[in-house]
Amino acid sequence: MTAGPLDRFFRKVRPVATPQRQRAAAPPPTAENEETPDAERAKCVTHAASATAATAADTAAGTADTVVVNTRSEKARKARKRKADNADNADKADAAEAADTPCPCPKQRKKLVGMGLAGFLFVTCVLDTFKWPCANIELAMHREPAAFADKPIADEMRDVLPDFSLTTGFSGIDTPGVALNMIVSELTRRFPGQVKHPANLAAFDMNDDCRMELQMVPNGPRCVFGNVLEFAASDTQQIIDSTTTFEYHRMKTLIYSKSSAVVRHAFCYTCKRVHDYPWSYCHVAGSPCTDFSSFGSMLGGNGKTIAAFLVWASLMVEVLPFC
Repeated sequence: MTAGPLDRFFRKVRPVATPQRQRAAAPPPTAENEETPDAERAKCVTHAASATAATAADTAAGTADTVVVNTRSEKARKARKRKADNADNADKADAAEAADTPCPCPKQRKKLVGMGLAGFLFVTCVLDTFKWPCANIELAMHREPAAFADKPIADEMRDVLPDFSLTTGFSGIDTPGVALNMIVSELTRRFPGQVKHPANLAAFDMNDDCRMELQMVPNGPRCVFGNVLEFAASDTQQIIDSTTTFEYHRMKTLIYSKSSAVVRHAFCYTCKRVHDYPWSYCHVAGSPCTDFSSFGSMLGGNGKTIAAFLVWASLMVEVLPFC
């Protein structure tokens, strides 16, 4: 197969091992920014002693409980209000700063690259979590300068996106598709009117709520299928239904012994008809982990979800031409 623009692009942005990310140690709390635990405990003890003394005095006067409770409630209410106001002001300041600096500043970028932290982004507020496409585009130029000497990475991404296509399996709420939306949004900001959104072709998930989300997400999959086991051929489905011991090698032999373990078509909840699962340039999937989880059955490859994994693998062999 002749290498196209997408293949050449992904060869340039091949994964590069980065050293373990180092996190700057938080500054020790001071009187200006935060009270130490000992200071907080001392303050609590002092407050408790004062409250006890006040309670004893007021009890002798016959007005203890009402006065102390009301006083402490009023102080707590004011403290909560001050804390909420401070947090609100901090969020507003962070939002204003984020709006003014869509990318990491050059000084930050130089420091990160010098430490080998390519692709890393400091998160100081919620808005920072949406900056990763911009940060990674900028840092990729510093990580692989020779690969993009003739053409910046953002320009190459803009040019290859029309040829890119995506399908997902065990799709949940389409995290890969949402990430793709964020990348396209950043490129659109850089090149207004020049970016074509790549095709998000198909997804499958057995959960009703997930399928509803998949059909609602912007630029979501064109076809939304149900359980992956619906792609199993009739004889494969009979094997799975009649199996009580899901052992990996046994299931693999039973399923792969059939000339055609799966079919490419199943009911599409978007089209409302039977539809083929399409080929795509990129496929992202993660089969259920419940049988491998410490919160699950701990049966690993001998759990019942291994059937879903084997049917998915068989479907990929049928769909993807290079498998």
